[in-house]
Amino acid sequence: MDFDAIDLDDDAFASGDLDYHGTAVAGIVGATFGGGDAVGVAPDVDLTAFRIGFGFEGTDEQTVLALQKMQNVDIVNNSWGYDEFFIDNKNEADAAPFFDAISDALTFGRDG
Repeated sequence: MDFDAIDLDDDAFASGDLDYHGTAVAGIVGATFGGGDAVGVAPDVDLTAFRIGFGFEGTDEQTVLALQKMQNVDIVNNSWGYDEFFIDNKNEADAAPFFDAISDALTFGRDG
């Protein structure tokens, strides 16, 4: 179920020097190591990756494509960072596709 919104394929494996944030987060969520020496929050979980670009590699279209995939999974972690307050304002027209995708995930995810 992985999705790479940068390359538009199903290989969401990190490929750049600064492209490993999702891998670190996935370890916190689902780690199992050494018979229990390291255990994540949900060690028996199935993980799915939705990769988007950030900085100059990131686009609004990538973000929307990844957010639209959220309705296909049970639990989602979104590690977003903004450098100014209220940049994710729901009332801004530019933000509508993001919030529409999030609303669809809430409405249609987990079989409704």
